[in-house]
Amino acid sequence: MSPGDDPGGRWAARLARARRAERLLIRLGWLVIVVSAVGIVAEVVAIASGYDDLADGVVVLAGLVLGGILTGAVAFGSGVNVGINAERLEREIAREGVAPGGAGPTGGTGR
Repeated sequence: MSPGDDPGGRWAARLARARRAERLLIRLGWLVIVVSAVGIVAEVVAIASGYDDLADGVVVLAGLVLGGILTGAVAFGSGVNVGINAERLEREIAREGVAPGGAGPTGGTGR
């Protein structure tokens, strides 16, 4: 019997995939935030040393903040959201006592 034949196995596989996606998105978010922060520090040093003038530096800093930090925060938040929804689904599966999508007292809709 493969996981595709068992509704409970399908949901377990989906929950496992959601947990992996959660970890990946959170790590990706932190990575993007750290790389952007390093870029911000490097640009501030470039402005302070006179390598870049202030107008160009402000544009680069704005791009790093808006493009990098916010992108990292969105990836991090998406990972947290996936994790929260996986937890919610896991609790609903445990509360229902039947595999979602399977035959049960609610017809598999969970409502």
